[in-house]
Amino acid sequence: MNLHAISRHGDGASRINVGVLQAGQGRNIIPSNAIIKIETRGATSEIDEYMVQEATRVIEASAKMYDVQYDIQKVGGTKSGESSCSMVTRLKTLADQMPQFKNITEYCDFGAAEDFSHFMGVVQENGGSGTYYMLGADRSAGHHDNYFDFDESVLTTGVEINVRVVLDLMRINN
Repeated sequence: MNLHAISRHGDGASRINVGVLQAGQGRNIIPSNAIIKIETRGATSEIDEYMVQEATRVIEASAKMYDVQYDIQKVGGTKSGESSCSMVTRLKTLADQMPQFKNITEYCDFGAAEDFSHFMGVVQENGGSGTYYMLGADRSAGHHDNYFDFDESVLTTGVEINVRVVLDLMRINN
């Protein structure tokens, strides 16, 4: 419970999710062990690290409070990133020419430590440009929700904008 009580960071969005909790074999038996699988997120790498440190502190304190052993294994994580502003501008210019896009918002700050931000950062570290964009599909539930689903018909629009960007870059570089 205290993992969800961690104070959110004042400099940006932060989240924690207990996605798996396995313990016990019977309703009247105190479990001999338990497994908790959690994930933290932050608008920046620093905010995510704050959440990791606070989660670690809460787990350590809970184990001490009940005089039990614990083992924390980090099995993943990534850093935050920012879109290349020149690529954002290029993508917006091309999207403006496509009737499928409405209410186009232009911003460079990705604002999350996500898998995509890692990939984008590697490309940028090697001299490339990258950006994050959303197609704006209707969803049945929010991201990371068990009922998440989206209107897959927008995928063809995603392919089209990707092809347009590649062709535009090829035209400029030739």
